[in-house]
Amino acid sequence: MLKLIVRSCSIFALSSGALPSAIAIVRVSGRESRRCLEELSGRKDFEPRQLFFAKLRYKGELIDRAMAVFLPGPRTSTGEDVAEFYVHGSRAVVDCLSDALSQFSNVRHAKAGEFTKRAFYNGKLTLSEVQSLSHLLAAQTQRQRRLALRTNTLGKVMEKVRNQLVEVRASIEASIDFGDDVDFDWVGIRSAISAVIEKLKNIQQRVHRGTVITDGVQIVILGETNVGKSSLFNRIGISRFFQPFSSCSMEVPNF
Repeated sequence: MLKLIVRSCSIFALSSGALPSAIAIVRVSGRESRRCLEELSGRKDFEPRQLFFAKLRYKGELIDRAMAVFLPGPRTSTGEDVAEFYVHGSRAVVDCLSDALSQFSNVRHAKAGEFTKRAFYNGKLTLSEVQSLSHLLAAQTQRQRRLALRTNTLGKVMEKVRNQLVEVRASIEASIDFGDDVDFDWVGIRSAISAVIEKLKNIQQRVHRGTVITDGVQIVILGETNVGKSSLFNRIGISRFFQPFSSCSMEVPNF
């Protein structure tokens, strides 16, 4: 049911940085992306995966002189047909193009994270890769960036653990079915289970450390009036591990 909902319409959004900028990229994903590109560019003879120059028009009005490309699915980031418009990065141009795209039937502005959602549903990203991408986009420090990129490997580690558990389960089921005919290496099976448990504990510890790095730690400096709390905070605050946010003291009444 979710896949039917996701694929029922095409979506578009600004996929480049904040405006204004030299170039703005507007991306369309879904079955209507080619139609949008054809009607706005007035061309149907473009080659897939090749940039071409186009005068983008809607209802006879020139939107911008731009570059564009059509990427046929499923070899795209979302697994669907994708069209990209490379226009001048002014708010007026992007708004005009967005208004034109929203007039096409079954085409709407994408919700936050919807391109990634489609990539996940279409098998282009694993759940761990989606989480890694979320952490990478939210990263404010180099350590958070490195951790987000390493998180990508968690899916591969868990896949190895899953394969080990499948082998253990197969051995145990075989011992039940053929226990009278075959001698089983129970010591080896116990050893394999212990190895899996140890690996899962290590993964849990890594995830906990990663959570601390990603989410940070909240610290309260508590004490009597005028004993140096603000001075201590300011001394700590010069460390490169802290963001230069302004702060203030707060007195909490006694209850």
